[in-house]
Amino acid sequence: MTIICGVDPGNTTGVCLIDETASRDDFQVVGVYQIPWEYRISFFQALFTGTFADEVQSKPLLPEVVVIESFRLRPGRAMEQVGSEFPSVRVIGIVETFISLCIPKPLLVFQEPSVIGRVEILPQHIEQFKALIHAGDAYRHARYYHITTRR
Repeated sequence: MTIICGVDPGNTTGVCLIDETASRDDFQVVGVYQIPWEYRISFFQALFTGTFADEVQSKPLLPEVVVIESFRLRPGRAMEQVGSEFPSVRVIGIVETFISLCIPKPLLVFQEPSVIGRVEILPQHIEQFKALIHAGDAYRHARYYHITTRR
């Protein structure tokens, strides 16, 4: 069992946990979350310390791989960010910090935001993501990683 954690960082952070199996397109979604700003630290602390288990899972879900959307301030968008507290950057820092404390450390993979346009939510998973835009983006990051790294 390999747990991949997809993260779409922001003021509302999307998180999707998938459990890989042997086949290229075969994986199970084991967690779908949209984390409000005020719970960002406690959520990731629990996830990376093994104390996180939701009502569906009977055992902690410890990610072996964390795939997170990268952040880069683009020249054409700089002015609209004046005064921003950069919530995406702050969430990325939180995730990096908790990963640095893990033994063993999960693999941390940064992906450009554009890669999620290359994958869709599979029909068998679509119901889990209704009205959960950020969690859907996290799923796409995890699925893109899964597809591109499975041999």
